[in-house]
Amino acid sequence: MSVQALFIDDDPRVLAEFQQFVTRATGGIQATIASTPEEGLTALRAGGYQVVIAGATSPTDRTVGVLREVAVDHPQVARLLVTGDRNAARSGLAEHYLWRPFDAEKLRVAVLATTHMRGRVSSQRLSELVNGSTKLPTLPDVYVKIQEELRSSDPSLAAVGALIKNDPATSVKVLQVVNSALFGLRTEVGDVAQATALLGMNTITSLVLAVGVFQQAQGLDRKLIEGLWQESLHVSRVARALALHAGLGRAAVEESQLAGLLHDIGDLVLFQNWRKDYLAIDHLNRLNDERARFGATHADLGGYLCAVWDLPSGVVEAVANHHTPGAADGITPTTIVHSARVLVDARFELDNARFDISHIETAGIADALDDWAQVALTA
Repeated sequence: MSVQALFIDDDPRVLAEFQQFVTRATGGIQATIASTPEEGLTALRAGGYQVVIAGATSPTDRTVGVLREVAVDHPQVARLLVTGDRNAARSGLAEHYLWRPFDAEKLRVAVLATTHMRGRVSSQRLSELVNGSTKLPTLPDVYVKIQEELRSSDPSLAAVGALIKNDPATSVKVLQVVNSALFGLRTEVGDVAQATALLGMNTITSLVLAVGVFQQAQGLDRKLIEGLWQESLHVSRVARALALHAGLGRAAVEESQLAGLLHDIGDLVLFQNWRKDYLAIDHLNRLNDERARFGATHADLGGYLCAVWDLPSGVVEAVANHHTPGAADGITPTTIVHSARVLVDARFELDNARFDISHIETAGIADALDDWAQVALTA
């Protein structure tokens, strides 16, 4: 089913960007463009839209005000803000934001992720998420600074390494992960700058994000959070090995690895907000019990966070669907993380593995599971 999207902005430059996107739009998006807030609200009142995308250059732009009216009068419509202004992004009126400058693929992913994640979370729970009454992990400060460096006119590995080094707690943890079995490096790396140069910008940035998010949660229950972290590292290590074994490209390998690190990030949300209920979850019927208790599963909330953080679509989908991937179109990061999680849970014994059979068959790997289990075991 196509997503019906309404783009609103009164800045000719932003409108031109939107128009270019709409002209080339593919991948299940049908869009309308409004050149003024008034025109946009008129179109919205006619109904049929699932998401409103507003462009803004400051928090006082009239288009930001449109999102306020959408939130009050059209709560069923998702809200996406496209901006280059951090204060506008912090307005709280949008469920998701996309930084300018953007390309068509990033905008497409943002629109689809915004609407997709909204449908996976109950309206009450989503309202709590959007309005801030539910506590959510935030992007680590060092990660935000790295993203700002990457958006600069001349980003450099050296600058990224220096930013990480200036955060001692993150620096130490990142080096621990770099020197763990996750990467299987032949020599020990003793400096963040060296790690950044060796692993590349995407991988080191992903590590900073995952490390920072789990560090935030340490104060909740150090033993439990450390257990989740170690389990995530294990799944990530297996996911990386499977992705390489499957012959996926570098981007897909990196997405699989990051999704492995973040696949249970939704557990942090559940534990932080509803500790007693979280500890009482029936793990034999986990997803159904989570929906009954919280109006969303840990996978739904994890996917929602990854979408809000503007992570790659492969990561969003893999985190959101690692338990229930459904039909597949070839091997994707979702296939990889689902398989890694299942094999880790089964202790690499295929007789105990609870794969989504339809996914495994449509992905074309049903006959390769013996090999995959061996790769996972030795990862």
